[in-house]
Amino acid sequence: MERPYLVPIEPALSSPQALIFIDGFCSERLYRQDDRTQWREAIRQVGWQGSIYYLWWDASDSEVSLESFAELGIGGISHWQKHKSYAKRVGKSFLPKLTCDLEEESVSFLGFGLGAYIAYYAMHDWYKACLELQNVILLAATIRRDRTKEWGKSASRLSGKLINVYNYEDLILKRFCQILDWESSPCGIKPISEEHAQIINFNATDLMLTAKHSKENFMLALKEIIAQQLWAF
Repeated sequence: MERPYLVPIEPALSSPQALIFIDGFCSERLYRQDDRTQWREAIRQVGWQGSIYYLWWDASDSEVSLESFAELGIGGISHWQKHKSYAKRVGKSFLPKLTCDLEEESVSFLGFGLGAYIAYYAMHDWYKACLELQNVILLAATIRRDRTKEWGKSASRLSGKLINVYNYEDLILKRFCQILDWESSPCGIKPISEEHAQIINFNATDLMLTAKHSKENFMLALKEIIAQQLWAF
C-alpha cells in the first residue's frame, strides 16, 4: 500500500491552526475538485480561519465502500478487518508523524466513517506527536462506543474537545453493527458511553436530510455545533 500523506487544500486565513479532514473507504474520492470545494466552503462557513488539509490514505485497492460492505454481509467481514487494521496503523504510526512537518501551532481532526477510526487512534497515541492536538470531531464513526476504547483517557490528550456526532437513523451503520454482531453499537449511531469533561455527544438525527450514510449530510450538524459553541477555535 502507498504511504499516507497530507494534501494541502487551503492555507490559513488568519489563524495558526490546522484542520485535517480524514475520509473513510475509497478515500481517493476527495480528489474530485467538487468534493474539495464543498468541504472547504463548509469549513469556512462555520468560521474556521486556519489551514485545511486532507489525509490521503490507501484504501484504493478495492472499490468496496461501507455501503457495499454492508450488502456483502458475513462475506465482507474479512474485507472490513483488513481495512480496519490498516486504518489503525495509519492513525497510530503515520498521522502523528505527518503533523510534525506542519508549521501551524496546533491541529484538529475531522474524521468520517473509517476516517474517524484513524482520528481516534491518532488521538489515543498523541504523545508521539509534535503539535498540540486541539479538537477531534467524529462523524458517523465505526468505533465501538463502550469503555473498552478508553474514551476518557484518549480525550484527555486534547487541549479542546472530542465531539462525537451521531445519527440514530443511519441505516448503513445499523446494518454494519448487525454483521459484526456487536453488543455495543458504534458511536456513529449512539453516544459514547463514557462520561468525561472533554467528551461531547451531539445528536444530529433531526438535522439529517435522509438516513443515507453520507458525509454531506453532516454539514448542517457542523454549523449547529459551532452555533452552540461546542467547537471552539
